[in-house]
Amino acid sequence: MREADDMRGPLIALAVLAVCGALGGGPGTAWAQAPAAFHVSPAGNDGWSGRLPEPDAAGADGPFATLERARDAARDDAAVKHIRLRAGTYRLERPLDLTGDRDGDLTIEAFPGESPVLSGGVPVSDVSRREDGSLAVPLDRPPGLDVFAGMERLWPAASGGFTPLDPIRSGWLIAEAAADGANRWSFRFRNDSVDPSWLKPGRLIQVMERERLADDIIVIDRVDDRTIQLQSKAWYPLRDGSTWRLLAHPGVLKHDGTFAWDDEMGQLLVRPGRGRTGDIVVARTAPLIRIGGARRVTLRGLTFAHVAHDGAAVELDGAFEPAITVNRFVGVGTAVKGRGVARALIAGNEMAHLGLNGVELGPGSHRNAVVGNHIHHIGEIRKYAGGVMAFGVKDNRFAHNDIEFSARYGISIKNWSDDTRNLRNVVEYNRIRHVGRETADGGAIEMLGRSDIDTRTTVRHNIIEHTGGLATGGDGRWLDRHKGWGVFLDDLTNGVLVAGNFFRDTGAAAVFIHGGDRNRVENNIALLESPDARFIGLAWAPRAGAPGYLYDNAVVRNVVAATVPVPTYWSNDHGGFPVMGQNLLHNVGRLAKGGPNGITDANSLLADPRFVDPRAGDYRLAPDSPAHGLGIRDLPWSRIGRAGWRASPGLRVPDGAR
Repeated sequence: MREADDMRGPLIALAVLAVCGALGGGPGTAWAQAPAAFHVSPAGNDGWSGRLPEPDAAGADGPFATLERARDAARDDAAVKHIRLRAGTYRLERPLDLTGDRDGDLTIEAFPGESPVLSGGVPVSDVSRREDGSLAVPLDRPPGLDVFAGMERLWPAASGGFTPLDPIRSGWLIAEAAADGANRWSFRFRNDSVDPSWLKPGRLIQVMERERLADDIIVIDRVDDRTIQLQSKAWYPLRDGSTWRLLAHPGVLKHDGTFAWDDEMGQLLVRPGRGRTGDIVVARTAPLIRIGGARRVTLRGLTFAHVAHDGAAVELDGAFEPAITVNRFVGVGTAVKGRGVARALIAGNEMAHLGLNGVELGPGSHRNAVVGNHIHHIGEIRKYAGGVMAFGVKDNRFAHNDIEFSARYGISIKNWSDDTRNLRNVVEYNRIRHVGRETADGGAIEMLGRSDIDTRTTVRHNIIEHTGGLATGGDGRWLDRHKGWGVFLDDLTNGVLVAGNFFRDTGAAAVFIHGGDRNRVENNIALLESPDARFIGLAWAPRAGAPGYLYDNAVVRNVVAATVPVPTYWSNDHGGFPVMGQNLLHNVGRLAKGGPNGITDANSLLADPRFVDPRAGDYRLAPDSPAHGLGIRDLPWSRIGRAGWRASPGLRVPDGAR
């Protein structure tokens, strides 16, 4: 198995080992030698010294009340570079900026055994109950689309029979192309779909082209007859069968767990429902912490909450060696967003119920490690989302993460243009499940390669299960398992090693190569569970011209086992002439010379792979498996996912990690 270049060296590995190892001690050892710190508490006072964790008996000294005051104190005292927060909720009215040399080497962390919350939300007041049982709250401006009951996200009320029990398909209405043809500025709605009087200028709608490649949340400009004119253009032309929904209109406020905005009365209307407790909170501040230029800042053990879907909880702008470890992000837009970040460690965090992404790394972000995180329920407001989204990055490691329940991607590394090229990244030991739930044309691990370069990327030792793909036809019918894959190498992605992965229920194919060259698919195990499922899909990219043809791909030494008879394990749409062979095939037909486009499958074996206990979900290769004779090695099952990271020597998640 090929080792990827450069970043397989010691630097990232040593950084992960050193930082995680330092975090690994239990409370009895880690805090026995705790350095001097400034403290912050809801019971504090910014006029005190901040040196004490709680007020003294005389009430003359104690912790600070605000994080900003503690930051300023740490700037003035170079000997004290720790800030510890006591339990409680700290509502930030503006971002905490850590920008200069005096903010370097600073650690902001939870007090031992406590769980402080940094909130970007504003609790509402003057709540009254209406005759229909909903709550009404006067606001001086619209609440946007991020409203919470305590820590729990409420859904914007949506047209089309929306129910929180089925937020994926319910609430969407079927659109028709504008009278002058499909375009990005307008579409027609059906007469019986919504009350036309609700469609006023200024109202928010969400639209999805029928391939559901991306969504737009757009303001209505005007309505002419049955045509909605938009204030800004959508990503893609809106054809017959596209979907749309009106958001947060009082007329569709019918279900528990939803809210609406009455613009005429200036009121937020809420139906929190049973089981939802705590204040009604409207997200206002983003980011909560911005690290821009400060070196070696650590954020540890904190909870970040109540950030709008188009904002981030933590922004890293040119940061060097930041460590974002063992935090919880819940009900935010993007948990961590970075540009120009070097040698960051983002490890051991939980990122849940995200309006957009888990981690986003943009151009100039190099030699970072995103490891051991649990990222789940991704893209709850915007659907063009992923657990990890990266573009224009080099030498990064995305490893040992559990990523699940995503509107679109698990991990996506995109190259749209020459300034977003990606090189030498490693995606390994992740467990990715239930992705592509609300969009099509995606994958659990997806790469886009329009610059047509050798990416020298490695995708290995990942478990990938249940990748969907959801679209609509021209008549508005839902299309399941539509253009969804396990590993998706899109648009000229070249030079990727896909090795040692496990695939199950991965839509159209476990691996799909679209116009790419010099990719190698080796030593993977895949289960095919329908007659239409394939292990490998190959297709040219005609819009790219000559570079869109496929060259020098190889599919060798893989285990492909089907639970129902499958006629062949590949599909090939002008996908070139890859090397195919030495694969172990069970319940799968294979084609020798004369197959699609002349593909030859050489020296593959038709045999039972002899898994240890497939009924119990144990797909290890038994000692007498014929796969061994083909040179196929078993996968490092115990090391995959967050559990594998926790169990790895030197990579222990600290006590209290969620």
